[in-house]
Amino acid sequence: MLLTATWKDLATTPISQPVEVPAIRRLLIDPVAGLSVQMVLRIGYGRPAGPTPRRPLTDVLLPAGQPDRSDRAR
Repeated sequence: MLLTATWKDLATTPISQPVEVPAIRRLLIDPVAGLSVQMVLRIGYGRPAGPTPRRPLTDVLLPAGQPDRSDRAR
């Protein structure tokens, strides 16, 4: 469902909080089938956004045999 929404240029947001609140969770049960909602999914058109900033590849990928640089000062 998420991939189909993305393919159709829709934004999606999974929301679990309503399912975690007992009073609301009771309202989300189908009394006939005895089934309940596992996740609420918000679907719609989002505002256009620019690309997210990316770290340089050399910050996260080291050539084989290189020592780990995770302790270097930033």
